[in-house]
Amino acid sequence: MVMQFFPPPYALGKAPVSVSFVSTAVGAASGGQRTFAAQDIGPASLDRWVVVGVTTESNANISGVSIGGMAAELVVSAGRATGSSPNISSAIYRLKVTSGASADIVVTMSSTASTNVGITVYSVTGGLGLIHQTGGSIGTAAIPLTAPEKSGTIAVAQNNGTAAINWTGATSASFFAVGGDRHSSAFRNDTSAASFSVSNTGGTNMSHSAAVFY
Repeated sequence: MVMQFFPPPYALGKAPVSVSFVSTAVGAASGGQRTFAAQDIGPASLDRWVVVGVTTESNANISGVSIGGMAAELVVSAGRATGSSPNISSAIYRLKVTSGASADIVVTMSSTASTNVGITVYSVTGGLGLIHQTGGSIGTAAIPLTAPEKSGTIAVAQNNGTAAINWTGATSASFFAVGGDRHSSAFRNDTSAASFSVSNTGGTNMSHSAAVFY
């Protein structure tokens, strides 16, 4: 499913969005949560949004993320209900964090079952701090996106398997094991308006989430 939000007229004079890859982390959850202590979130800036792409190993959906003790906004998610086979899940969260170069990032799951969690962290600066479009898919379907000028896009995917995740339509930033599954994230910055599809190959049981920021 793709949701699109149209930019207001005053967006034409905005500063370009800059999406920067910052860091990754992986670890086991306990009691339905995983805390990544003092996670690198990039250089402080008055217009910085910290964006976190999250996936879990296939036995729990993502229900929330906090950054520095503050609840982050869910931008987009794609997953199957807990108990389905396989239960695959990806999501993108964000929070405006203007100070500090590190913060505790806590991921909460919908189940207390033992699972592993992977995150990719980005810093997004410039623009209006708005979301232009989001999309998510289960399986191998591509996510069609339309990016306005001076925008940035972030995508994250989970593969219920060990195959490599190869991105098209975005530049790969991360790829690593999350238990027996694989996590990957990709991004792009567009100075001019563009229409493209974000997709990846590497398996048939996959979850993808993507968002365009402006």
